[in-house]
Amino acid sequence: MSTTRPRKTVLPNGLVLLTVTRENSPIVASLLMYRAGSLYEPAGKTGLAHLTEHMMFRGTRARPQGWIDRLTGQLGGTNNAMTTCDHAMYYFVLPSEHWVTPLEIEADRMFHCEFGPEAFETERRVAVEERMMLDDDPETLVYEAVDTLAFDRHPYRYPVVGLTSDIKGLTQDDLQGFYAARYRPEQAVLAGVGSLEHDRVQAEVEMLFSADCAAREEYAGAVEDAAVTEPRRSVLSGLSPSPQVVLAFRTPAAVHEDTPALELLAALFSSGRSSLMYARLVDDLGMATDVSASRIPQTDPGLLYLSASLHSGVSPEECEDEILKLVSGLVESGVSENGLSRARNLTRVDLMLGRETCLGQAGAVAFWECLGDWRLGEEHETRLESVTAADIRRVASIYLDPAGRSSAWLVP
Repeated sequence: MSTTRPRKTVLPNGLVLLTVTRENSPIVASLLMYRAGSLYEPAGKTGLAHLTEHMMFRGTRARPQGWIDRLTGQLGGTNNAMTTCDHAMYYFVLPSEHWVTPLEIEADRMFHCEFGPEAFETERRVAVEERMMLDDDPETLVYEAVDTLAFDRHPYRYPVVGLTSDIKGLTQDDLQGFYAARYRPEQAVLAGVGSLEHDRVQAEVEMLFSADCAAREEYAGAVEDAAVTEPRRSVLSGLSPSPQVVLAFRTPAAVHEDTPALELLAALFSSGRSSLMYARLVDDLGMATDVSASRIPQTDPGLLYLSASLHSGVSPEECEDEILKLVSGLVESGVSENGLSRARNLTRVDLMLGRETCLGQAGAVAFWECLGDWRLGEEHETRLESVTAADIRRVASIYLDPAGRSSAWLVP
């Protein structure tokens, strides 16, 4: 199955259309990504972006609640949505002959959603219940604790689902204002992947999404926190019988030149049984049952996490010390070429698997386009291949400074 490179069209109202043609694909994926994550919520309104996602499924006058799901099922497809810190995204995967259907639905939802008071109250209650379920999940709480420590004022310190007190205080006007400000053509990227002809899709999109929206005040950017200059720690007790340690270090935004090296650094720490953390904490010392290192590329500077789930009775302090020794050893001695090659191969496989499906590729090109241009994704992959052992050592010394760590311990 041959695949073309993305083709891009920008409508006069700012909407970006991207298509990737996969000849003879039996399905088509359509994904609409808005710059409408929790990053853009007004102060004291956490959970507003997530609640807006809920309300989008309430539909429009032409397509009321339940209509979209019923039609998707009848056509043999699937649809869903999710909200992150940076984005809200809505997607469909359908048989290729129905490629127009998602465009019609999303154009209607972009311009014509109606948020009645009864529906608003219902969805707000559902959002509060989701928050309460997360409050019973120790792993969620330990990561939320370290986020709150690592950021002083930036919106990334708050969970996407929001805080209970904020959710209960949200109003219908808050919802309408967020929808009007963020669910707009110039804040959106529409990506289609499958048996598509760009010119035909463009003609349809121009007809459906061509509304001329009045200019809005542009997002001014989130407040920048001061650097973390001494360790911060939070201890959560009584939530779980098994201890857990999560360390977080500030790292730059996704478009920063150090992002590829940081991605490989995370892979070195926890990808596979031969990774630094697994070999030391699980195999050698037997103190951990599982380890993880992760970094989510984000619009603004975010975090790199190093975490370990521990055997009962193991000291979180001892585990944190061992993780810091691994960091120190990497900074002092560097990484072997074999280790770097293994991390690069694992990362390469992850990228290839992510693009294997039509939906995965649609999400990837939309994500990078929202950050500035879809070609940034290609540049990122090219730069991954050129990362050296010296680059790994350099970024570890800069960003994994023990003095700048935030750590959360989950203790029995």
